[in-house]
Amino acid sequence: MLGKKRSSVVERGRRVLEEHEQRKMEAAKKFNPKALVSRELQTIYDPELGEIRFGQLTIADSLEIGRVKSDDERSLLVLYHMLRKAYPDLTLEDVKNFPVDVATRLMALITENLNLSVLTGKQLGSGLKQTSKRS
Repeated sequence: MLGKKRSSVVERGRRVLEEHEQRKMEAAKKFNPKALVSRELQTIYDPELGEIRFGQLTIADSLEIGRVKSDDERSLLVLYHMLRKAYPDLTLEDVKNFPVDVATRLMALITENLNLSVLTGKQLGSGLKQTSKRS
């Protein structure tokens, strides 16, 4: 009799656990657009520049960047918008006055794992070459 009682308690515990896990899975699958509005910063380390912090671009950033015609200016704005999230006092003029080698290194480091070619008009770090249409 005691064995059956323990067995039913164990079974009930398993059922409760399974139901709990099922609710967790359902909750995890729910899309939460508010969770996308994150201020979470990313950090990378470079032996020459040290710790570099930056934030992800937003749609608002990309709309502003997209208005610019020049690829070089778009790259500058991408760098500015991403760094500004971690360094709020940084101005666009500050970024414009970075040494070219530092700006190039920062862009390469930050975009290494991000596909920002749509914003910059270039294939950054993807190894792909742009092709032109045949006439």
